[in-house]
Amino acid sequence: MCHRHGMRYVPYYWAQREPQAVGQTHPEWRCRNRAGKPTGYYCVNTPYRDLVRNRIVELVKDIGVDGIFFDMFHTRKTNATAMRAGRVPSAHRPGPAVKEDFDNLLWQQWVDFK
Repeated sequence: MCHRHGMRYVPYYWAQREPQAVGQTHPEWRCRNRAGKPTGYYCVNTPYRDLVRNRIVELVKDIGVDGIFFDMFHTRKTNATAMRAGRVPSAHRPGPAVKEDFDNLLWQQWVDFK
């Protein structure tokens, strides 16, 4: 309908939050806090990313969207899943900068990771 009226269609996609059934079927996809307990968010460093990608492909191919407005792709301080996967600085490298400073290389690397 948008295209018929000369409008672009860019739907809102709230990623990293799913119905409870997804977490029950794939508990290994859940982000974990520092204590190792699952949170309500899903880690994109797991096959969860494939689920999201497949949905986006469907939106583009089958529905013909012109873009996607992603919400919720972020890293929380309590998300230890990515750290355990070795995708952020480890004990051998400094951790993320705690203060926003775009002149700081460590801050730039953290932003690139996120």
